Amino acid sequence: MSVSILRFAHIDVLVAAGKQFGVLADSGEAVETGQLLADVNLTAYLAAGPDDGAPAPDGRPYYFTQPHGILDPIAVLKAADCYSYQVLTKVPGPMAGLAVEYLRALRLAVVTATDSLLLEPPRGAQEPAYRLLAAYARAPWEITDSVQATRAAMGPHPHDGTH
Repeated sequence: MSVSILRFAHIDVLVAAGKQFGVLADSGEAVETGQLLADVNLTAYLAAGPDDGAPAPDGRPYYFTQPHGILDPIAVLKAADCYSYQVLTKVPGPMAGLAVEYLRALRLAVVTATDSLLLEPPRGAQEPAYRLLAAYARAPWEITDSVQATRAAMGPHPHDGTH
């Protein structure tokens, strides 16, 4: 599995969602959490080894940029899934543990705010119900511009409170 360096826009969505859904209390926590997620991403990338032979990037200081608009809960869940897939299988240790804890808390907060049944797999399924929604299929896997994860970009659907 190759690992990519996720753009800060992707990290911004995960961090802003933490603020929107009550996981993070203030901008100070947002910057700390964003830096942690960026650092774990870089560590995973370096552990996996770049596929294209490109030189490894240096660590980058993270600057939080609040996305314009309200984030769509299903797009946030998919962004969290992308981050987990890209990163968390490659990085052992306490740093990854903090990222895992944050993503777990974020998913729980998002689902609790929308529909708690979305975390339960439907009968016979192996994955959470939210991954089977049409809105999940429409959401981008990797966020390149934070507007991609807003309700305005995603359009209305039954699990975001805009239907």
